[in-house]
Amino acid sequence: LFFWVIGLQMFMASSLPVAKDGLVPVFGGTSAPAAAMDTYAMTSFGDDTRPTFSEYDFVTSPLGGNINFGKLLEHCKIQEEWLTWSHGYMGDVYRSGKEEYTITLILPAGTSAFYFYAQPYNTAEYSITAVAYDGVSHLNNSSISHSVSGSSGASYFGFYGTDNSVIATITIICETKDFAVGEFGISMIPAPGAIILACIGVCMTGWLKKRRKFL
Repeated sequence: LFFWVIGLQMFMASSLPVAKDGLVPVFGGTSAPAAAMDTYAMTSFGDDTRPTFSEYDFVTSPLGGNINFGKLLEHCKIQEEWLTWSHGYMGDVYRSGKEEYTITLILPAGTSAFYFYAQPYNTAEYSITAVAYDGVSHLNNSSISHSVSGSSGASYFGFYGTDNSVIATITIICETKDFAVGEFGISMIPAPGAIILACIGVCMTGWLKKRRKFL
């Protein structure tokens, strides 16, 4: 029992996400998002049922936890409060405000891959830069910069981790004031507790099967 407990503690320690300098940027243009980013299966966000024309500082992830914005953003729907997007998307976006150049997304712990789309309000083309950080060192970052049209040009920006890297925050900077981000997708490293419970469940099932054979 003693060695089993020690082994369990070692396994839990080795299962914890460790951020390293291994964040990889992905630019996907204006096409619809793929179901996977590298080896990560991506889960897209469902409809945000909260009222539009209202401001919020977070949106809930389908895998648990929240994406925090760090400040209040206006909740909009495409072709209602926000005129255009791309690839037929008609869902939720979050507007920076008429005097804002930046938005920072604070991601749930253990986020291994994340994508979003961004578009300026003005119909001309402007540069949008996204910088992802691992939360361990400000030097451990990865960035994408691309020209994005404000007329049906919402573009995909994504990041994923290698060697157990995780993404802590993504800062988005637009060349012009007033832009929107939205159409999020996420993948997460399973929590160590969930892994341990699954292993215990498998072991208990096997033990019970063997026990029944001898009864």
